[in-house]
Amino acid sequence: MRKILLLLTSIMITLGIVACGGGNGEKNTNTPEAAVTGFLDAVKQYDQAKVNEYLEKDDTMYSENITEDNEQMKMMLENITYNVKSVNADTEGISIVTVEITNVDMSAVFQTYMQNALEAATNNPNMTEEEAVAILQQSITENKEKYTITAANIQIMVTRFANTAVLDRFFESVPDYDPYKKMYNRYQKDIRTTARQFTPKSELEDVLQAFVHVVQEDLIGKMIEALYRRMKSGKAQMEEKLLTALNQYLEAIGFYCRDELKVGEIYSEKDLDDMECVKDNQAKGKDQGEILEIETYPYYINYIDKNGRRKKLHTKGVMTIAV
Repeated sequence: MRKILLLLTSIMITLGIVACGGGNGEKNTNTPEAAVTGFLDAVKQYDQAKVNEYLEKDDTMYSENITEDNEQMKMMLENITYNVKSVNADTEGISIVTVEITNVDMSAVFQTYMQNALEAATNNPNMTEEEAVAILQQSITENKEKYTITAANIQIMVTRFANTAVLDRFFESVPDYDPYKKMYNRYQKDIRTTARQFTPKSELEDVLQAFVHVVQEDLIGKMIEALYRRMKSGKAQMEEKLLTALNQYLEAIGFYCRDELKVGEIYSEKDLDDMECVKDNQAKGKDQGEILEIETYPYYINYIDKNGRRKKLHTKGVMTIAV
């Protein structure tokens, strides 16, 4: 329980971090924009020594402790993204840099971690620090999506699924006879057909189930599995770039990947919820239940139902295990 409370304290501290501005440190950064981006990069890396270079000693983010290696803080800060919107002209030696900063919703992470950690602590009162950190990492992963879908923004969700611009750019120079191009054309047809079936008054879960089914059948079950087989054969050419574009699209529509499963680990019963297991009884020297290969990982999407409860849907992953 002590480990849980320490991590909860770290989360609460992070809720307020990067909400305050920088200072007038002595580091030579050439331009106001370079100073701001340098400071934010240091925060993302949780590099206190670099952070201090941009701050006065009386700033609340300044610290003499520059050797601390806090994995929890690194996990919570590494997902920060920023975009410099504008830089004004110097006015009496002062410049104003407007920056748009986004991060994982740490309040949602807090709620997810609280629920998962307390449940785990009930089953294992002697939880180790490593186990507590693993729960935190999973809580962050589960809340990485750009937005949480609700009944109020269902039309936005439909629009995002139908917005395939990042994939359009990839396939514009790919010939029509290419197998991947044919799979993509099929997906476009199916996703647009699905979008036309619903109105803003449709039940959110029905809409999501339909879209997740199309993603499962057309993207995960066909295109990504084909990519995996091609990359496994060592003959991949454009496959890595296509996989990057697919992940960008999935992230844009709210999916996040559950990728903490690793080859060599022993799967647990909970892994059967989102993974299809292919059994291999010819794996010599392997433990029963050991993961031999992961062909595809499951993708999750979060939503809030009409009763205000946080829920999630997912596609199915595929792995091979020893029996």
